[in-house]
Amino acid sequence: MENFMDKLAEKFSPQDIIKANSQAEVAEAQRIKKEAEHYRKEIEELRRHAASYSQQLEQLEELMETSRDYSEEFDKIINKMDESDTKTHDVGVQIYRNVQAIVDKNREKVEEEINEVNKKMETVLDIVEYKNNAVGPLLIIILLIVLADLIFNVLRIVGVI
Repeated sequence: MENFMDKLAEKFSPQDIIKANSQAEVAEAQRIKKEAEHYRKEIEELRRHAASYSQQLEQLEELMETSRDYSEEFDKIINKMDESDTKTHDVGVQIYRNVQAIVDKNREKVEEEINEVNKKMETVLDIVEYKNNAVGPLLIIILLIVLADLIFNVLRIVGVI
């Protein structure tokens, strides 16, 4: 074994070994830098999508407010109608309240999901900063699944699905 080590030491000088180690460290640093940049780009894309979802949520809230305004006008017109239409009015108001309750409930759910997405994005940023290569891709996959679920729920609320 000593002969082998002696032959190896003759073949490679300490400077060669140090140089090889330095080159390996530089290559690893470049790989980590590229991976971190890739994660940063994905996170930026997720942030853009989150901003889009926030805008859609604001539009949905504006539509709900407009709907409430129209509902108030509708209630005034019904109040002016004949007393025989009271039962129809009660059914319409009940349906409106049920729909409003469902929309409010779904809006809260969407807001919670957006908050979860934001928390998960912060977690992903922390992982990228600490170069945790094993957990980062898994969290990104989970984040993408949550975003897909969020998109599905928003589309369902809007009535596209």
